[in-house]
Amino acid sequence: MIRILLTGCLLMTSSLGWAMSLSDEKVELHFAHNHKEIADKVTTQYLAVMREDVVFPQGKQFTKLDLAIEMIENIVNSEEFKQKVIGYTRPNRGTASAEDYVREYQKNYLWNNSGENLSNEDVYNIIMNGNEKMRPDTLGEMNINVKKYKSPWWNISGRNVVGYTSPSSSKWIKVNWRFYDNYEVHQMVGNIVHEWIHLLGFLHGKENMREEVPYVVGKIASEIAKSQLEKNDYSSLVADNN
Repeated sequence: MIRILLTGCLLMTSSLGWAMSLSDEKVELHFAHNHKEIADKVTTQYLAVMREDVVFPQGKQFTKLDLAIEMIENIVNSEEFKQKVIGYTRPNRGTASAEDYVREYQKNYLWNNSGENLSNEDVYNIIMNGNEKMRPDTLGEMNINVKKYKSPWWNISGRNVVGYTSPSSSKWIKVNWRFYDNYEVHQMVGNIVHEWIHLLGFLHGKENMREEVPYVVGKIASEIAKSQLEKNDYSSLVADNN
């Protein structure tokens, strides 16, 4: 069993609402024992990451964010990413055994289309298709538009929000400086991927949110980024350039 942490939780489920990420949410990753073989049966696609607008203060954290955005294209187009997105499993709560897992995501449908459940293969294809509601003319692209904000100190609930999006009305991913001031590259990768997936129409419900597509796929991306960073020395790239 892998126990990991991920930031990100959507509180509003309406397709007209907004999605926000909360901190310190635990996510457990499990994969089918034959997830590599399962993924081999699915055609590999390519998702181009397009950096568009980034409104963020210059300095060491900007350099980290810059590297995070640069890494995402390699991550989402890796075989590891494909295998894990397709091979993800979660507890099958319809059985008596706590050891039973099913290869599916919680709330595995777009927007509020609860009657159109998606397989893990469907989820992978939708991610790689990159059909953002606000950018329907850019299929096959992950358009990155990030803007920094800082929640006021007196807003208790806002202080726990890492970022948010408005999937039905905006292209922007808003990130909270209270977190990004200290975030490492892999954490930024996970949060950006999480929030971008909201822009495709994957929203959160009220049950087992940490087993939903934004949480799980964001964490998969974060873990791949962390592994890549540990294998390579990026210290010179993230040196303080203030």
